[in-house]
Amino acid sequence: MMLKNITFTGTRISDQLKEILKEIALGLRVGDRIPSEDDIARQFKVSKVTVRAALGALEAEGLVERRRGVFGGNFVAKPSSDKMGEVVMNYYRMGDVTPEDLVEFRAILEPTLAGLAAERWTDKELETLKGTIDQFEKDLREGNLNSRAVALEFHYVLADMCHNALTSHVMRALSVVFAKVLDLFPWVMDDARIDLAYSKQLYECFLRRDGDGARRIMTSHFNTLKGIVERWRRTQAVKDENLEDKP
Repeated sequence: MMLKNITFTGTRISDQLKEILKEIALGLRVGDRIPSEDDIARQFKVSKVTVRAALGALEAEGLVERRRGVFGGNFVAKPSSDKMGEVVMNYYRMGDVTPEDLVEFRAILEPTLAGLAAERWTDKELETLKGTIDQFEKDLREGNLNSRAVALEFHYVLADMCHNALTSHVMRALSVVFAKVLDLFPWVMDDARIDLAYSKQLYECFLRRDGDGARRIMTSHFNTLKGIVERWRRTQAVKDENLEDKP
């Protein structure tokens, strides 16, 4: 691969080099090798330290994968939804995104996903969805309230059933954030049973390929979840007041 001769001016050289290498990486296929550090340094007349800084920044963005060993080097990485999730998680940790924001976001998105999934599923996907419901029901029957991950998996499978790559990536990217937020809310058996009931109702809509019905049920499900968040928020407010009253 030929690298262009470019003169660096103004901002930090490593930042400019990073943008150039990003353009190169985006023009390649996943798994393609990027020119070696020596080749890049020689072509752009910069130090290897600068090259490593630029490649390190691209690695942090998930665009470049560094491999060690005889067949090592720098390669174009497969896109990962993890980076998107990390950004949202940072917003959440800093308080810029609240639990209410995340629930509202899902309430906007997921009824539409449910409607599409009801109309687009394949036999194999429906079987996978049924498997998550069966596991969820088994866990609750055994009194296992640690099955929230299974309940969340239902929603990720549903997103995959839409056959829209972006919705799948978004839902998977946000999975860690969703799980973190839901951990705030004590999950009592009554709430879990309601969640299971919604999942079963959605499954029945899917069997009929009833997109409108699936949208209505998912909307109702998130109205219930909003109520759980409001209940948690009131409980937190009472706890805060009690702490303030203590001498």
